[in-house]
Amino acid sequence: MIRAATVITALAATAAAWAGQPIEGDWQVLGGGPELRISADTDGDGRLSIIWLDGGDMSLPEGTEMGYAVPTARDGVYDCYAYSDLRGELGREGGKVHFVARMDEGDTDSFVIEPYDRKIVFNLRMLLPLWYRRAIDVVDERPRGLDGARRIGSRPRHNAL
Repeated sequence: MIRAATVITALAATAAAWAGQPIEGDWQVLGGGPELRISADTDGDGRLSIIWLDGGDMSLPEGTEMGYAVPTARDGVYDCYAYSDLRGELGREGGKVHFVARMDEGDTDSFVIEPYDRKIVFNLRMLLPLWYRRAIDVVDERPRGLDGARRIGSRPRHNAL
């Protein structure tokens, strides 16, 4: 009985050491993109910081916070915000690029990036007569799920609290 309790305690300690979000770690964006680190924010509010590690843009120093990710109600799905002007005078107030990072169930070595827009649009075509309203449409036939990132190295261990 004592041996079983010891094994269970050891397993619980190991599970606690691996606790955290599955997206935490170092990532290489596919297609020669930058290397990023996603880690728990020090504020303890559940947000994850997206940190620049390395890439083609030499003007960004390593450790620059590029944005943040927020876990959603679904496991492995994160609502992400990247700052659109990292070097300019506007900084974090200059706007955000919105995207979703989606990890497939059981796959913690890659995630898919799905961009989306959040804005208000006034459609002037609706003021035209009915037969002119659908004269031009934008067609995007590029398949979803092609943009993403792969993990660099192994998933980091987290200290038990």
